[in-house]
Amino acid sequence: MCGIARRARRRRRDGDDDEALARLEGVVRGCRPVVAAVVHAANGVTARQAIACELFAFASGFAGAALRLRLTDHRRAQVLLHTAAPVIEETVEAALRRERADLGGCVPMADVMAGRHERAEARLFAS
Repeated sequence: MCGIARRARRRRRDGDDDEALARLEGVVRGCRPVVAAVVHAANGVTARQAIACELFAFASGFAGAALRLRLTDHRRAQVLLHTAAPVIEETVEAALRRERADLGGCVPMADVMAGRHERAEARLFAS
């Protein structure tokens, strides 16, 4: 097991409730999908669960942004997430059937820009 995974598992076992990636701030090098995969694997999360988790987080991020921009209310955001569940399940199944050679494009600059945004003095959302 790599050092990153050992640290994530140890901190989880010790009851630290912060998100695994935040706990490893300053230690982890690499893009978010790779780090997320290492953390999922270190905590015994199956591929199916990890894919569903990441897809739900993606959908939840959009719902949260819509709330902050006042494009929707909390009830509609929950309806959106509930409605997305079957699509997420279908996408998980499709992802599990794919061969490794089918992996698509990569956008590492999205991770770089997200990291810059997290540390910026003026952020898009102050909440």
